[in-house]
Amino acid sequence: MRWTGFPDEASGQGPWWAGIQLHCIAMKLATLLLSPKLRVRPEIALFLLLALQLTCGRAETIVTHAMVEQQIRQARYEQALVLTQQALAAQPRDPKFLFWQAWSQEKMGNTQAALSGYQNLIQAHPELPEPHNNLGVLMMRLGDFEGAQLAFQEALRMNAQYPEALENLGDVLLVKTRRLYQQAEKTSGTKMRLQEKIRALPDFPLPASAQP
Repeated sequence: MRWTGFPDEASGQGPWWAGIQLHCIAMKLATLLLSPKLRVRPEIALFLLLALQLTCGRAETIVTHAMVEQQIRQARYEQALVLTQQALAAQPRDPKFLFWQAWSQEKMGNTQAALSGYQNLIQAHPELPEPHNNLGVLMMRLGDFEGAQLAFQEALRMNAQYPEALENLGDVLLVKTRRLYQQAEKTSGTKMRLQEKIRALPDFPLPASAQP
């Protein structure tokens, strides 16, 4: 069973250090403007300070996506969740923040919260195949094989060459096939033949955690 992360190109934001650099420069300029040595006219100083405030606000937006991804890569999921929640307060429909919020919840063991997170992302951005794939993985871990199959098929409807979704659909069909054989074995008079088919199927361990 294979999970997929969110595509990097979907971010549309610069590196995390770009925001920090802008913020540091803005703070230094603000300190200079307030210095009596420069003798800057009050109305000019006010205008420049307002411009710097807008710059700092924009820098905060730039830093948030990449900071979340950095926490994810370092397996700091609680910190990543805090960052995504802060970001979503200002940008509630941002697909990448929604994705990493659901991802972090799953990695922290909050399965139901992760399910809700992926469902919310699908509702806001139904065109994205990745949340359908990961939702299917969660459903399969919960034993909802029918729901998992539908989720993988929906991901493949959007991207027929989606390798993780293709593999995952094969996995869920494998599990369903094994269960059908086992059910037939209980009521059939040809148990030997069914047992051979069951033994021929590879064992499939359900995933314990997501893989970025």
